[in-house]
Amino acid sequence: MFVIFQFIPLAAMLVVVFIMFKQITLWELLIGIVITGVVTSVGYKIGTYTVVADTEFFSNSIEKLIYNEDWETWQNQTCTEEYKCNCRDVPTYSTNSEGERYQSGTKEECDTCTKTYDCSYCDEHPSYYEVVLNDGKTRRISDTYGREIAHKWKPSEHFVDKNRTIWKWAGCGKDGDVYYYSWDGSEQAAYAYCSEHRYENRIQASENLYRDHRQVNKDIALNYPAVLKDGKQSHLVGYNSPKTEQFLQYVNGKHGKNRQIKFFVYVWPDTVSYDVVENQKAYWLRCNKNEFILCLFADTEGNITKIDFITWSEGNYVPILSFKGSVDEVVRLTWGYLNENWVRLEFEKFKFLSVRPSNTCFLLTLCTNICILSIVMWFFFYNLYEKNIYGSSKNS
Repeated sequence: MFVIFQFIPLAAMLVVVFIMFKQITLWELLIGIVITGVVTSVGYKIGTYTVVADTEFFSNSIEKLIYNEDWETWQNQTCTEEYKCNCRDVPTYSTNSEGERYQSGTKEECDTCTKTYDCSYCDEHPSYYEVVLNDGKTRRISDTYGREIAHKWKPSEHFVDKNRTIWKWAGCGKDGDVYYYSWDGSEQAAYAYCSEHRYENRIQASENLYRDHRQVNKDIALNYPAVLKDGKQSHLVGYNSPKTEQFLQYVNGKHGKNRQIKFFVYVWPDTVSYDVVENQKAYWLRCNKNEFILCLFADTEGNITKIDFITWSEGNYVPILSFKGSVDEVVRLTWGYLNENWVRLEFEKFKFLSVRPSNTCFLLTLCTNICILSIVMWFFFYNLYEKNIYGSSKNS
């Protein structure tokens, strides 16, 4: 439909112009049609890419912390620079109408000379922390976060002498080495590094039976926890329990990559209507493809009175609904079940769904086509004028 309402009518306009004015050449007509086709195709691809783009969260465990001390060394260096030299005025010549050559003026000509100079400098390398994730990638983190991890992992500290050759001069010159820290694999010392990744979600851009079309009450809808600096992201929303949050950091970091799962927990007071879960499903269009969102309702003492969940996974998670206990107990029981039964749904299953670019994209593409065609048609009519199609002459 996008192509039909863009390309065909505009191409038809060009054909009409061609029929009305026989002097318009075929190649001029083809240029207009090709340009319209290219603009329509590009607009469709950009519009499709925009509406299917969605973001999911990945979690990786931080396996190693590296602290690189600051160091500096004096670098002796000689530089060269080219400059004009031996400049002089040389005559320039022209030829008159009779073919006679005469001096018309002078111009400056110069040689190119080279000079050398001392450009030595202090090569400075500030200190920094970086972490190695369980996928082998490294990420720089802030000094504050690095010191926090180093303090907790202090027993694993390992010193490495870099054995650098340091040249000192004019107050410059300082040696620096490296300290390594390793995670011991325990829950208490775990740190998760979270990141955002794009994926194709055709469900959100297609009118289909999978999409949730219910009206959303945005006043009570909750957003995903933001991914903060240093890859920090909360996994427990609506309830304050550092112990439970640390457990979620541990399981998401350790198992997120291999099991392809993101485990969030949202908690509401049991005085809140259970419809909030259905509202969240509609607000998120269910959720991202790798997520299992545990929805808990707790009484004033922190005991769970009702359980629900949101996920695309087609596994059997009904037994989770019968779990009893406190927030921490139910979260751990749920993870125990997920660790044995989790099956991530691949969105390749929805490749068959057709998508339609947004109305905004349609209008922008149409306006672009009209502007370009207007220029092309102006060019056509200008050529017609040059050919005196209207009986005028540019020489009259």
